[in-house]
Amino acid sequence: MSFKLGQRCKISLLPIMFGSKYFEGRIVGYYPAHSSYLIAWLDNEVYHWCAYDKQTMLNGLARNIVLENDYDTFHKYLWVNENDFSIEEALANSSSSNQPAKLDGMYCCKCKNYSQYAEPNQNNGTMICYSCRKYPFYGSVI
Repeated sequence: MSFKLGQRCKISLLPIMFGSKYFEGRIVGYYPAHSSYLIAWLDNEVYHWCAYDKQTMLNGLARNIVLENDYDTFHKYLWVNENDFSIEEALANSSSSNQPAKLDGMYCCKCKNYSQYAEPNQNNGTMICYSCRKYPFYGSVI
């Protein structure tokens, strides 16, 4: 798989049976030794029933884990192995829009953070999040 840190994805426990539920989360870590991804959820998001809290995740961290810079802003975590879960890319990279294909919301065109339920607030159909509007240097790369 070719997923990237910070990318939204949806997961489901294999095998996918009738009525199996997908859980949308964000990839915040990668463990190359086991080819597994750390999926994270905020408190207001629906998380997978096997997910655990931040302290449990921090206690179990080992070396050689690649973590996204803001992984600690999330509340629930789940290590997802390629063989145990179905992981599907949840956004379409189109040149005309920053909006994800199957999610209800948009990505900020400055900082690239996803905002659930966001709608375009720019004349060209893109969205600039509250943080980038309030703090002009928020989405800047140094």
